[in-house]
Amino acid sequence: MPRATAACFVLSGLALLGIVIGQPLFTFVGSAMTTTLAATLVDRPFSITAVCFILLAAGFVWTQSSRRAYQSPVLGLTGLMVAAVGVTCCIGALSGAEDAFAWSSLNGVAFHTALGFFLLGIGAAAVAFGMTQPALRVPAWVPIGASVFLAMVRIGLWEAFSAKNQTKMDLLSNLTLFGGLSGAILFGVVIHLALKAHVQRETLRTVNLQLEKEMLERERAQQAAQAASRAKSEFLANMSHEIRTPMNGILGMLDLTLDTVVDSEQRDYLETAKESADALLTIINDILDFSKIEAGKLDLHTVDFSLRESLAQTVKALALRAQQKGLDLNLRVDPQVVDLVVGDPVRLRQILVNLVGNAVKFTRSGGVTVSVQNEFQDHQHVMLRFTVKDTGVGIPPEKLNEIFASFTQADNSTTRTYGGTGLGLTISRQLTELLGGRIWVESQLGKGSSFHFTARLGIAVETNVASSVTWAQSRA
Repeated sequence: MPRATAACFVLSGLALLGIVIGQPLFTFVGSAMTTTLAATLVDRPFSITAVCFILLAAGFVWTQSSRRAYQSPVLGLTGLMVAAVGVTCCIGALSGAEDAFAWSSLNGVAFHTALGFFLLGIGAAAVAFGMTQPALRVPAWVPIGASVFLAMVRIGLWEAFSAKNQTKMDLLSNLTLFGGLSGAILFGVVIHLALKAHVQRETLRTVNLQLEKEMLERERAQQAAQAASRAKSEFLANMSHEIRTPMNGILGMLDLTLDTVVDSEQRDYLETAKESADALLTIINDILDFSKIEAGKLDLHTVDFSLRESLAQTVKALALRAQQKGLDLNLRVDPQVVDLVVGDPVRLRQILVNLVGNAVKFTRSGGVTVSVQNEFQDHQHVMLRFTVKDTGVGIPPEKLNEIFASFTQADNSTTRTYGGTGLGLTISRQLTELLGGRIWVESQLGKGSSFHFTARLGIAVETNVASSVTWAQSRA
């Protein structure tokens, strides 16, 4: 290899290094010196070696002086064309046909020089491809350059072997050349599709990583929110418990005071205070139960109990309130319902108190009926369906799905008119789920509502089917 050629390779490598490390001075100096030395490589009027070096120098300078959008296409196409010359001349030299690209006044390229061009051209194309990677898009110059690369190789080999065998005008040789050029185009299409699939995979991987990151952040935020909710529920449970203790003391002192001799005015004041204290205690109990359920600290206590006796006591306790409003309060238990069951009578009574209490509260005339019937029964368990039906104000259809939510009532004016926290139905829903059932409502505005809930209870060992039970509290 002549010294001038070796120097051109070194200077071209320096110019390419300037592009890689972002030093334009290296690129401009190396390209200028390469162009100057390439002029000394002319043997006959011109040399393909000089053409390749000048082409590389022009591509390097263009890359450093043009807009970013045109840098990688120019550098990549230049590198692939020089690489095509190099690989073609290498194949021609190895096969004994050294006239590749030796057209008109152009000289051929020696094997070691051709190998240098191939490596330098591939390096330039690799740098150009690296410049397009951060954009995550298909660089159009790559499939075009691949087609040009393969086409130049095919043309160069056709030239070399045709010159050796003197068959340039042979039909079969020309058809072979046409087939090679068509294959080059097809190769470019394949490269384009492969790059597009690669870009899509990279895009999908980036999106998946982003989704995983967002899901992780969302999970952490959810865990923090759940921890805060648990802390809030525990705080409310503790506070409600601490408030309930002095409230019971106040109620006890009011009861004791009412048992003493007081005049009518004082008794009226004390009874008003007791009613307010009872209402406050009810609110505190609702908040306490709701907080326990939210904190997961509400446990069911399973015991054997008489269903009919428990229901009768529950309804009897609510009879006074219904009597004061002039309402009928009825209890009907289907005779097929077993009497001795296993479950939590306290929580079952709490659901009924909430539902019957609401029914009495929102009913001005008519009455309230509590009925119980079998939903399902086997040898060990029974699913009972409880219904609380009233003739009250009813619930608008658009509010039916909201009344079981926390702190929600069917009308914003309800709290002002009737009082309450809006937690009763929420607690009833959650207690029903703990009892293995569900709760729902049917209502007609102005005609009344029917609240239904189911509860899964065990059947005690000694169980007899009782007769039909009917309990009624007539109007005053």
